[in-house]
Amino acid sequence: LKRRSHQCSIRRHPPPQPTAEVAAMAITAAAKAVGVALFFALAPQQANAVVDCGGHFESSCTACPQGNGEAWCHGACEWNPTPFGGDDDTQCIPKSIVEAKNTFKIAGFIVSGLFMLIFACVYHTKVVKELPKMRDLDVAPAEKGLCDCCSDCQTCLHTSFCMPVVVGKNNDVAEALGFWPTCIIMFVLTNTPLYCLGVCFRTFYAKKVQEKLGRENGIVQLFCLNLWCMPCEVGRESMEVDEEIGAEIKCCCEVKVTPRPITAVTNARNRLCPGP
Repeated sequence: LKRRSHQCSIRRHPPPQPTAEVAAMAITAAAKAVGVALFFALAPQQANAVVDCGGHFESSCTACPQGNGEAWCHGACEWNPTPFGGDDDTQCIPKSIVEAKNTFKIAGFIVSGLFMLIFACVYHTKVVKELPKMRDLDVAPAEKGLCDCCSDCQTCLHTSFCMPVVVGKNNDVAEALGFWPTCIIMFVLTNTPLYCLGVCFRTFYAKKVQEKLGRENGIVQLFCLNLWCMPCEVGRESMEVDEEIGAEIKCCCEVKVTPRPITAVTNARNRLCPGP
């Protein structure tokens, strides 16, 4: 009986657990309680904050700057400034959109380059190889107007859609630079952020072509014309070069060249007796 009563007392009164274990259990329980409280306290805010702005969360990238501009647009967003500048919050857009734009630009550059290369090969074979080289002139022909190319549908189409090819043809005929170097350099420079270098390149060789035509155009004038209206300037130059060598170029890659003696007589008459 004594043994049974002793066992019952043991079952009713278990020995106390060590103090360290009790403390650990208490800390764990408190941490869980704090975590639950924080979760329910922040749940409404996190429900709307789905975009990482780099140092805080917002519902969208446009809400990230909060009037602070690029400094608050990081994380999953990227600042995409407009050409006119400013700190408009709408310039903060998702990085995925920026990456898609860059991919589209690269793909467009490659595709347009392939089309330009194919057309340049056909144009070089059917047109450029059939054209005679231009001779140095002592008396310059009558100068075309900047917008005269608008009256020539064929020249206007070529300069609007295939300007590097037309510049290559002009330089090749004037023996300023070969067709392929001109065409490749012009395409790369005028279709990338290096456009200003393209203007300088074009101005330098336009000067050589004008000298071949017997003119002394100022370098500043040519630079301004190519900077503000390069297609018109290229079209005007193309019309002058084609007239001097007696060539008539039509779309697509059709060329008719008047024999040089007849062209020389016609050009001399036009210089001596300019008129309509």
